[in-house]
Amino acid sequence: VGTPTFMAPEAFDGVSSVASDVYSLGVSFYTLLAGSAPFGGDPGTGILDMAAMLAAKKELGAAGDLTPV
Repeated sequence: VGTPTFMAPEAFDGVSSVASDVYSLGVSFYTLLAGSAPFGGDPGTGILDMAAMLAAKKELGAAGDLTPV
């Protein structure tokens, strides 16, 4: 759980790891150095759209693993 701008995409699925923390730290450093979040637009909206897109790709990818009959 966290602020959507700083959350790793996989965290929206309830999965977190050390890589999620590294992602959040990278976004924090970028924001400190650049003065804005790495993703434009309304804070959180872009990241939520990206998370939805990744979830859709994951489901489509699962269907691609099936062998044709």
